Amino acid sequence: MWSASSGWILRRNQAPNRLAAVCPITNTATGGKFEVAIPRGVYLTGVIQSYQFRTLDWLARNAASQGKANSALMWEGVGRIEAILGVDRG
Repeated sequence: MWSASSGWILRRNQAPNRLAAVCPITNTATGGKFEVAIPRGVYLTGVIQSYQFRTLDWLARNAASQGKANSALMWEGVGRIEAILGVDRG
């Protein structure tokens, strides 16, 4: 997980393209089915808004590492984005 000061969670492509898929994090939960609750004990608090994902240049935004999400949290977010895009892993 990387985070800019505005509270984003992202999955960064390791290729040299500098792009990262990001989702905003907020402390205002609406209960939407595409929100992913961040569990207690994680550095950040709130919910990941997977329905607002976008791709950003992480170097141009001066993003800095704020920690690493556990695999379960990351894949839950990725799964919600795949559902929005209609991706079938089957």
